[in-house]
Amino acid sequence: MTRINSDGIQALAAIMRAQVQALGKPTTTSVPAAPVRGDGKANKRSKSEDLAARLARRVRAIDPSDPDAQGQAMRVFLESVLLAEFGEHLINDPGFHQIVEGVYQQMQGNAELAGMMGKAAQAMLEK
Repeated sequence: MTRINSDGIQALAAIMRAQVQALGKPTTTSVPAAPVRGDGKANKRSKSEDLAARLARRVRAIDPSDPDAQGQAMRVFLESVLLAEFGEHLINDPGFHQIVEGVYQQMQGNAELAGMMGKAAQAMLEK
């Protein structure tokens, strides 16, 4: 498998940071409808809320007593972010989950990212 270089890891980390920040923003129960034309901010907010809801639902399904619960949570997070960035159609691609696993393993190999991933996974599992 091709290794992701440092620039690629940093780029992915930046995407993940942006997604985590978007997920952490409070949402309201009355979200205005997305405009047909305009700057697209409502569409981005809707996608972010959809991502947050989907991610929360999938993480809740993880058994917290599973020894690999944090790993599962991070894989779910990576899948969700990559699908949001590159398109939902990839979920049906046979190689997509191999890519997710490869990205996960390479990120685990970086001590700084591994620490951040552990903290993020724990936070997701506690919600």
